[in-house]
Amino acid sequence: MNFAFLSDKHLHTLEKNEDSAMAWWMQIAFETSPETNAPIPRGIRVRALSCLANSQWELKVTEDDPDTWNIDSVHRAGVFADDCAALGFVSAIMLHIGMKIRELRALPHVPEARHPRFTKLEYLWEIVETRNQEMAREKQKRDQTVVKAPNAYVCALKGCGIEGTRKSALLRCAGKCPADVKPSYCSKECQKADWKKHKLICKPNAAAKDKPHVADAPAAKTKMTIGESIRTDGKEVRIEMPDIIGGSGTIPLVSKTMTPEFMKDVRDEVEKLLVTDADKRSEAN
Repeated sequence: MNFAFLSDKHLHTLEKNEDSAMAWWMQIAFETSPETNAPIPRGIRVRALSCLANSQWELKVTEDDPDTWNIDSVHRAGVFADDCAALGFVSAIMLHIGMKIRELRALPHVPEARHPRFTKLEYLWEIVETRNQEMAREKQKRDQTVVKAPNAYVCALKGCGIEGTRKSALLRCAGKCPADVKPSYCSKECQKADWKKHKLICKPNAAAKDKPHVADAPAAKTKMTIGESIRTDGKEVRIEMPDIIGGSGTIPLVSKTMTPEFMKDVRDEVEKLLVTDADKRSEAN
């Protein structure tokens, strides 16, 4: 667990007391109050278990070789998450741990993750399966909605990848183009970049120099400041990101506070990281 309120001068103390923190969490999760010897309330116990799961998950890879899984810590994280789920509590870190262990068990180069001890985490697998079913229903519902009006939910610029979770999340072309082909964009920059293609539909008789009625985009792409990466209009968008932990496939990144450009920058940086990592592996072999 990270204690963000601690000053830098106290961080070395926190590192030295990791074992003490674990001991306290264990006592809270499985025993009684050290002050009163009374049973710990369930609401506190489950949070201690969730903290224990998170602390073990943070040790999931070895310090000397980040590519090597510390399978015992992974299993301990799963056990704590399973104990927590058995008490009827579900936290985000528990779902994350369960989903990542399931992905890990499917990787051919990590046979240790398929040890029978992982099959005993029945409560953890139950909440993971329930959440997967919920996400599948949500995706099916969304896909059905998008199919009915794809131009309203997906940024029209090829390669952008940003989608709106609602129609109102994207900007629609204000021109006189037919409604059935009227595109939507995640930003004015994307609208301007797509204008050369869309102009043929929106203004077929326009001169080549005509531009869409949007604000000018920056002359060159530069590193964003914190302020430029934040949006405050409440519009929620999503983008598919490479699954850097699972090692394959994608995961959705959904946000109301990050700008589309920042989300695309994050995706692109992750993709570059994966390419660099793959190159290093090839050189090592």
